[in-house]
Amino acid sequence: MKKENSTNAINEAYLKELCAVQESLNLISSRWTLAVLYAIDKGNNRFSSLQKELENISKKVLSDRVNLLCESGIIQKEIITEKPLNIEYQITKKGQELIEVLAPIKLWAKNNR
Repeated sequence: MKKENSTNAINEAYLKELCAVQESLNLISSRWTLAVLYAIDKGNNRFSSLQKELENISKKVLSDRVNLLCESGIIQKEIITEKPLNIEYQITKKGQELIEVLAPIKLWAKNNR
C-alpha cells in the first residue's frame, strides 16, 4: 500500500486526473489481469475453471484480479443459488468493448514480437 503523500502516489493521482487512457492502461497492465479476462471470455466462468486454465496463478492473485475486474465493471459476479452455492463471472458490455479495443493491439503485438 502506498503512502498518500509519497511521490509515486502524488504522480499517480496527477496522471489519473490528467489521462483516462493512462488509468485504463494501469488497470489492464497488472500482472494476470488480461489473462483472467481472456479466460473468462473463453467460457471459464467459475473460479475453479479459471485456476485450471491459468495453472500458474496463485489463488490470492486470481482472487485479486477477479475483484479488480469486478470493481472496474469489466466483469460481473453472479451468485447461483443452487446447492452447492456457485459463483460465475460474466463479461459486461464494458468488458466486451475493452476486448474489442484490445483485439487490434493483440494482433499488432503478435506481429511485432
